[in-house]
Amino acid sequence: MSLIPFYYCHGTAYMFRWFGVPLDIDINFAINAAGASTTKWYEVAGVNGETYGWNGFPGTDPFPDLLDKTIWNIRRINYPAAFFPIGLSINFGRDAVLAEINNLPAGTRFALGGYSQGAAVMTGVWNELSAARRADMLGAVMFGNPRRKVNYRGPIGGTWSGQMGVPGSTTGGGGSFPTSGPFGLMTDPPATWVEFSAPNDVFTSVGPSNALTAGWRTLQDTLLDQDLGELAATLIGLLPGGSLAASLEYYFTGPLGTATNYLVDGANALVGYDGAGHTTYPFLPPPNADGSFTTTSVVSSGQTYLKPAADTCYQLAAKYLNGLASGFTTEPVVMPEQPAIEPSWSPTLTVASTVQTAAWSTTLVA
Repeated sequence: MSLIPFYYCHGTAYMFRWFGVPLDIDINFAINAAGASTTKWYEVAGVNGETYGWNGFPGTDPFPDLLDKTIWNIRRINYPAAFFPIGLSINFGRDAVLAEINNLPAGTRFALGGYSQGAAVMTGVWNELSAARRADMLGAVMFGNPRRKVNYRGPIGGTWSGQMGVPGSTTGGGGSFPTSGPFGLMTDPPATWVEFSAPNDVFTSVGPSNALTAGWRTLQDTLLDQDLGELAATLIGLLPGGSLAASLEYYFTGPLGTATNYLVDGANALVGYDGAGHTTYPFLPPPNADGSFTTTSVVSSGQTYLKPAADTCYQLAAKYLNGLASGFTTEPVVMPEQPAIEPSWSPTLTVASTVQTAAWSTTLVA
């Protein structure tokens, strides 16, 4: 039986691509020249005791590697994954995925996956799929989706949906993109669609608008729409004392810039990386209803490192997709019944009545 296509879009990998020159962004949101080496290294736990090495760059996101290769045809989507212009980047990725899906034979099953901007791409894919193609989708897993429907998690997405920046909140969190419009929050996720969110994820756990979140949404709306008039107004608002300056400072120098995660990775190494909750999915389980994680801890040099005591979000997602697909790869192969055709030959051996003399002899003649 044919392998099932799995389409995956990684998160924002480039600040921008300008005149063909991309600037990479690593997991710590540091900007590097394209192809620059990094001294950071992480091991991401798989589902069968294996680990996958990762240098922290979104473009090398190891999640698809966790899937069962005997079931899935892994299709990593090559799209700009740029922070600017992000709207064009998302639309490019959406159209690339749709083209591949719509070229599949009718009735072919498939699944979707996305991280951050890649999850925004896949939300756009779902919005544009025909009814017939929607019926072909086995399931989807999203990590840190800026278009997550408020409070939506899905069958394995955990039990917490609090609001970033609101201590003690357990509900009301959703994507940071505008609530409506061409890049608005998801409205109709199917039952097999999974969303993973985490405390202090500034892209998928944002609550109702307040002074900070309103500016955060406005900034993203401007970057998405690419309206020059709005862009000019936004740039003015970002000046010291401007209406958006406090929001930008809070999100980028606060949750994104200074919140370091200290964790035990898949190889039991003590690692630290920034990005707040938006970067925890490869290493931690989904949060419990109160926002805590199911972990143990290791103390080293006065620093506490969290070690997962349950499946990480990546492990849960991989097992979930493998389970959804298993019924379509283990069904017995039934050969079609052959029609009864009268043979034009007979299986009965008939001995010839006439003995013929050989034209050659086995006797050696001297």
